[in-house]
Amino acid sequence: MTTPAIALAVDEQKDMTHHQEKLHAGEIKAKVVKGSENLAHIRWKVYIVFAVWCAIEAILCYFILVETKGRTLEELDEIFATKNPRKASTAKRLVLMDEDANIVDVKEAN
Repeated sequence: MTTPAIALAVDEQKDMTHHQEKLHAGEIKAKVVKGSENLAHIRWKVYIVFAVWCAIEAILCYFILVETKGRTLEELDEIFATKNPRKASTAKRLVLMDEDANIVDVKEAN
């Protein structure tokens, strides 16, 4: 059994935690509203901001991300083991096949 003083302290702590959560939620809501007010203030220029941001992301993706489409796990293992995986993933290769479409050899294409 808990004593009334301990029970009162636990209740006060719960109330304080609930109050802090409400305060924190209010701060987040205020920041979101403030951000949307800023976006509303620049009106049509929002599209320019987002278009520039998307262009920056597209350029970064092109130069940083590794091409993995159509690769086997063994090829990906070799690509990620190199010093520059992005460059290794875009390197041209010559695939030699027999008449039954079986891969005979893979060579670096110059």
